[in-house]
Amino acid sequence: MGMYITYDLKIEPRYHNVYRIIRIDGNNTLHDLCSEILSAFNFDNDHLYMFSLKRKKYDGEGYFHPEASGEKSADEVSLNELNLKVRNKFLLLYDFGDEWLFDITVKKIEQSDILTLTHIKEQSGEIFQYPAWDDEENEYEEGEAEYEEFSKESEAENRFIFMDTDSSMVELLSENKPSDLKAIMRTLGIKFSKASKSASKGYANKIANFLSSNKEKLLDLLTPSAVILLYSIAFSDDDTAFEKQMETLSLDILIDLGLVEISNEYESFTIDVTRELYEFADYFKDSGKIDKIKQNYEWQKIFIALINLYGVAELKFLHESLCRYLKTQIDLETFKKSVVKPMAFWSEINFIETEVNSIVTIYAEEITENILTDRNNYDVLDYKKYDDEKLSGVISKGITHVLPDFNDITEYIVVEKQISPKEAVIFFVEFSATCLMGKDSDSILEMCEEWLGEHSLKLTKKLKDIILRIIKKHPCTLLMGFSWDEYNNKDTISQNQISLFDDFSF
Repeated sequence: MGMYITYDLKIEPRYHNVYRIIRIDGNNTLHDLCSEILSAFNFDNDHLYMFSLKRKKYDGEGYFHPEASGEKSADEVSLNELNLKVRNKFLLLYDFGDEWLFDITVKKIEQSDILTLTHIKEQSGEIFQYPAWDDEENEYEEGEAEYEEFSKESEAENRFIFMDTDSSMVELLSENKPSDLKAIMRTLGIKFSKASKSASKGYANKIANFLSSNKEKLLDLLTPSAVILLYSIAFSDDDTAFEKQMETLSLDILIDLGLVEISNEYESFTIDVTRELYEFADYFKDSGKIDKIKQNYEWQKIFIALINLYGVAELKFLHESLCRYLKTQIDLETFKKSVVKPMAFWSEINFIETEVNSIVTIYAEEITENILTDRNNYDVLDYKKYDDEKLSGVISKGITHVLPDFNDITEYIVVEKQISPKEAVIFFVEFSATCLMGKDSDSILEMCEEWLGEHSLKLTKKLKDIILRIIKKHPCTLLMGFSWDEYNNKDTISQNQISLFDDFSF
């Protein structure tokens, strides 16, 4: 038996039809692997990163850059210590601003008596960390034409290709940790006994067999958008299965449940579909069942819009707002079971139940506690109410609908400066989330300036003025959905209400 173990790892930047196959000795750490990956694609090595064996961004159980805040450091674990097997997949997230995603697949594991120096075994295609857009030399009309052409190329590049796979749900599901599988079993009400760390295959078998016999239980486990995605993959064509963003974001749920896996063997983004997915989709094909799922999907869409407007809110208030918007009464327990708890299970929201209140939040528990405490510093006694027209706009277009100034930033960085729409969306999400939390203007401007600098752009006076306007007009969770402009204009906030959080104890 050889004294060295070598790994052939296929590295594929997500959304790009390029790859590298790297041969590396197993005594190298994940920190070493990250350096080799960046070198293979000619990337600068000057940003934070994290690895996730569960292929989740910012995975709490992942391995982080030594200077990041993760519990596990990537320079303290070797590839050999990960117990990798052929066909295992894991994720490298590089640069927490631009969020480059590298899918890593174990293609081969060999033993050798000779130490292998890391090298690129095979490669195809090129990508550029910082595309050199020559915007300054183009007229505005030319820039618009180039942007339109770029968008068409991006759309063609990111088409989803579906392929049936020989892999079973049990095989894919068993790649998860026993603790994750136990959590699924608890949600489904499946009994399990204590077992060793190698129990994943047994747990996966139990889950797959249980769901095969009790398909209705999928509704207790999956979010409505995940069920819609499952159904769309089975019965829609490639071009329409992912036409809604909510469904696309639910892909990770189907991956974690072992119903699909992602590969790049044929096109830039190939989804391998198990036979179990089709089996479950057939169950929902009954019109009555799918109508119920579509109803739950609409509830979820409105619920997401509401929680993104408030950041932290009582479930009772969000439920009442939902009913008021739909002009119908929805049973609270039904709503909680079909929408809230599945979203909380898959960490799309945080659901905190106390003796006094049930709180829904997009933040971690500690941050939520701080927000609720800090709210006492402001004399806002109840949530801001949105009329149907504004809420409809937020549901269909996102929070930017109530902030027209966002259009000016979009025109500048996407149309005029030709930054990738995907990268721009990442910036907008982070910027909006920071405003919602109520961070001070200097901190937000510093974050914006750093992102712009990474894309060879400057924070001009004009852009700074636009950003400051958005900060003042953006809903703030500290102010229960009101903006700082509204808070400073006391006439817009009622002073004669009883605070919903007066008796709140965390």
